[in-house]
Amino acid sequence: IDGLPIITILFFLFLFTARIVIPNHTILPYLFPIAAFGLTISSVFDYETGLIASLSLSILAAYNQPNSIDLALYYFIPSAISIFILGRGRRINIFFISGLALSISGSAIVISYRLLSSYLDLSGAGSLIGSAFVNGIGSISLALLFQFLLSQILGKTTALQLMDLSRPDHPLLQKLLTKAPGTYQHSL
Repeated sequence: IDGLPIITILFFLFLFTARIVIPNHTILPYLFPIAAFGLTISSVFDYETGLIASLSLSILAAYNQPNSIDLALYYFIPSAISIFILGRGRRINIFFISGLALSISGSAIVISYRLLSSYLDLSGAGSLIGSAFVNGIGSISLALLFQFLLSQILGKTTALQLMDLSRPDHPLLQKLLTKAPGTYQHSL
């Protein structure tokens, strides 16, 4: 199966969900896991495609909102940072480091926009920072789930799956160790 129709379907799924959920809410736009789309695309395909798709989705999701520029930057900058940290997603812990970077950079953007405004509401800023952290955890969790689903649908082997196969305690490698030790050494 070709990847472009899947990317398009996923893009429109995220976009339509964002356009339904985000309007007329204060906290929900900061909770919505837009970054999950870019992280999924970058881990299954490549980071360039993930960045371009993430930029497009960020702009379109924030379009015609009261604070559209703030929201578009809040969606894209943390997404881009976490996509660069994630890379090909070779280890599960890099996903969580990427999610933490997503949370911290989202919080930094929220703080910077709150400090620039003349009205500083500490409880509002605190809830938006908490929303940024929930967004980071939710986005990285969705990215892991979508990566697994897309790799199954497309028949692609991801870097995370290859790293799982290379574990010395994997049953296939254990069988090679007993039946063909030279092939086992070569496989490692």
